[in-house]
Amino acid sequence: MTSADSVRYRAVAGLERTLLPDGCAVYDRGRREIHYLNPAATAILALCGTANDRESIAEALQGLFNLPAAPSEDVGACIDTLAEKGLIEIQIDPFGRTDRT
Repeated sequence: MTSADSVRYRAVAGLERTLLPDGCAVYDRGRREIHYLNPAATAILALCGTANDRESIAEALQGLFNLPAAPSEDVGACIDTLAEKGLIEIQIDPFGRTDRT
């Protein structure tokens, strides 16, 4: 069993992102698919670019969108969807280390 702190998320390499007024368009060249993301999903994908864990992503969104609480459940659902679409990969440290090196 892994600790949630030992799970990190990273955006898949090679995605082409185009910022739009209401989010972004992401082109996955390998799958030849385009995805349209809302502003929150755009921010989550960007934060996955630094291999963050769910809680730190939720806390970052809280500050970014000036929310009263970290949207942990919504972030989790979005991360699951981004992973299902092949836009992020999940990295698990089998030793439970939480450092990012």
